[in-house]
Amino acid sequence: MVLPTFLRKRFNRIKLGFFLHSPFPSSEIYKTLPVREELLRALLNSDLIGFHTFDYVRYFLSCCGRMLGLSYEFKRGHICLEYYGRTVSIKILPVGVHMEQLKT
Repeated sequence: MVLPTFLRKRFNRIKLGFFLHSPFPSSEIYKTLPVREELLRALLNSDLIGFHTFDYVRYFLSCCGRMLGLSYEFKRGHICLEYYGRTVSIKILPVGVHMEQLKT
């Protein structure tokens, strides 16, 4: 989760996308992490952050609001956060196998 920060420091103008392949926890669970703010800030160094489900997006946005005081908005049909002068897009990107296509 901290890789976007390292890449942003090394290559300032790089376009970064990050997809979290595991569930993002609710803010009640996330707030128990001692490095919670650092992880959120690191993720926000991406230009696009993808999650599997709407709930994971909601949990992430809730954490950003509660722990960093950030608000989000809808821009052109996308969920966006402003972070240090950059627009960070948040998307729901379900990934998986389409079971109907596997049937023979």
